[in-house]
Amino acid sequence: MPTEKKSKIPYIFFGFFAVIFLVNFFYIYVAKKTWSGVVTEDSYQKGRDYNETVKQEAQQKRLGWKVSADFNRKNEGKGTIFISLEDDKGRTIPDATIFVNFKRPAQSEKDFSKTVNYADGTYRADVEFPLQGQWDFAMVAMTKDNKRFEQVERHFIQW
Repeated sequence: MPTEKKSKIPYIFFGFFAVIFLVNFFYIYVAKKTWSGVVTEDSYQKGRDYNETVKQEAQQKRLGWKVSADFNRKNEGKGTIFISLEDDKGRTIPDATIFVNFKRPAQSEKDFSKTVNYADGTYRADVEFPLQGQWDFAMVAMTKDNKRFEQVERHFIQW
């Protein structure tokens, strides 16, 4: 008595969908473990303050200042940040305090800040980066007469 062959099509069909579900659940797990969930801190208040932000940008453009940063590496992760702050005529502005927020685009928990003061004719400070890779230097220069200038530069730190 010959036995009837059972079709493998239902097993292939269910196996295919089982693989799809397993892969999707894996991606969901990885996404939940690696994403902090916050894209912008205080997004509601930033939206309400948008007109004030536009006004500050217009004031900043009128100042005509130029800010740029350079990082000179000494050894693994350590080095000196040099900041140039010039007015609209290209003269160095010596009476400012510069706050720099070092932000890592991929990992906000590694962010840190540093205050850079004017000494010996330059703005400079020693900095130690916890990781190599891309970093945003968010610089805010404040003068004694309450003039403010903000700029963000992206730098690639490696050792």
